[in-house]
Amino acid sequence: MRTQLIHIADTEAILRKIEEVHMPQEKELEALIKKELTKGHLFYVEKDESQSIKHGNKATLKIASNIPKFNKDKVSINVGSKLYSEIVENALIGLKVGESSTVVINNETVEFTVLKIEELFYPELTNDMVMKKEIEGIKTIEEYKDYYLAQKQNETVEACAKVCLDDLIIQSEFTEIDPLDVKEVTDQQFNVLRERFLHSDMDIEKLTDEEWMDDLYEPEKYPYYKKIYPDIAMLMGVKNKKEFYDSLYSEGVDAIRTFLVLGHFLKKEDMEEYNPTKVYRGERKLVDEYVEKIRECMMKKEGHKNGNSIPNDKRL
Repeated sequence: MRTQLIHIADTEAILRKIEEVHMPQEKELEALIKKELTKGHLFYVEKDESQSIKHGNKATLKIASNIPKFNKDKVSINVGSKLYSEIVENALIGLKVGESSTVVINNETVEFTVLKIEELFYPELTNDMVMKKEIEGIKTIEEYKDYYLAQKQNETVEACAKVCLDDLIIQSEFTEIDPLDVKEVTDQQFNVLRERFLHSDMDIEKLTDEEWMDDLYEPEKYPYYKKIYPDIAMLMGVKNKKEFYDSLYSEGVDAIRTFLVLGHFLKKEDMEEYNPTKVYRGERKLVDEYVEKIRECMMKKEGHKNGNSIPNDKRL
């Protein structure tokens, strides 16, 4: 590696950011788990007339005004959804069946009376609900809870790791990025695509600019292919091999800086076993080790806070 790291950011200061990150806990996720497992099983039940409207209830109203939308003998709205009228929905909170109120919308008085109040009924969670998710190895509610908790915690770890890595790179100093280093990184992506095209008897390495324009360049199809085959789209959106390399330049620079920072952060004495051209594509050994380090720091922090931690075998 010709490019060098001159100065790395204060890693301890970066890691202290972990203290500000809240790792999702089991109790906080109970409502989310219930919502996830009961999809397709929910229905509304009518509330007792002594109960008032709360956020999330469905209210049936008789509503009258000079505005057609707000002049109905019967209309049902989900309170708090903001899909009907935020003004009306806010005014409904606390009302009971038979009670009336008024609001002003577009300088017109809107009067409404509550005819019925309903709330969502959440059925008891069952293993059948879990089985319908068709998650390999997950068959019971307890297994699903462990799975879901680990999933959300992993998302938190990965988000925290990204923020810390971005800060490490931004706050560190490097020598001028060597173009040959960037070429080594971008060569990998080009060679992967070259192998794919060799199967169709086209060697994109040997194409002249004119042949590239005739055989690959199709800017009108680029938006479509970008959605389904983003790598192929990169070839279709440029006029020649040089433009392809130019389009990958910033990614190559990011990969080099990531490689250097992570090597120092993880205190790697021998970096030759890690391939800098694969930091952000294919093999992600160095990045994976870094994320695991952040995971250990976060779990250690949670363990001190709660007297326990989530073992690594709960990872997804």
